Amino acid sequence: NHVMMIPAICVICFLFFGVEEIAVSLEEPFSILPLDELVEEFRMNARDTVEWMEEEQQEAGMAVDGLGRSFAGKSRAKGA
Repeated sequence: NHVMMIPAICVICFLFFGVEEIAVSLEEPFSILPLDELVEEFRMNARDTVEWMEEEQQEAGMAVDGLGRSFAGKSRAKGA
């Protein structure tokens, strides 16, 4: 009778620990993803794209403001 208590308790504990692990994964779903590396790669790609765009516009002879917008050498002052 009591011989099956130990294996039964082990199975129940295993199931409860599994449910606990699932709950932790649902609470923090992004803890297993390398978000810092993904953000840094995105930042490097964006920087490379901006640099490439500026180089292309300089080769085309277009002026570029600080935000990367081209205005083809026109005066941006209003009323001029």
